[in-house]
Amino acid sequence: MVSRYKGELIAWDVVNENLHFSFFEDKLGKNVSEIFFSMAYHLDPRTTMFMNEYNTIEYSGDDAVSPEKYIEKLEGTKSYLGNAGMLAAIGLQSHFGSGQPNIAYMRVALDILGAIGFSIWLTEGDFHPFVSFLLQLAGLSEKPQ
Repeated sequence: MVSRYKGELIAWDVVNENLHFSFFEDKLGKNVSEIFFSMAYHLDPRTTMFMNEYNTIEYSGDDAVSPEKYIEKLEGTKSYLGNAGMLAAIGLQSHFGSGQPNIAYMRVALDILGAIGFSIWLTEGDFHPFVSFLLQLAGLSEKPQ
């Protein structure tokens, strides 16, 4: 797929939800995700490679995808043999449930992620209930308890 669309896309989501799931590692070996990033990078070196994950900014209690774990995985991927020049970015899914988002936690998480200098993209997003979120952002409503 990468060679077919080389140069036509702005980014690749190379291995989706890699911090939550280890399907490929379980079947093919410990560093297979880094190898997939390397393959995609060498097939399309001018396109940004995303590590896309959920719960990194949504929930402070999901230890699998804390900002620190995200950074550790992304930096490990970048430092893998042959990936040094790879354009990489942070892809954050944003699935907010009732009573969310926790703006204070989001701010801290984004500050931590932003400190390493990679672009940050919100790659998916949905809010339930959406209207409550907009009111909260506008300062017209308190965060639901």
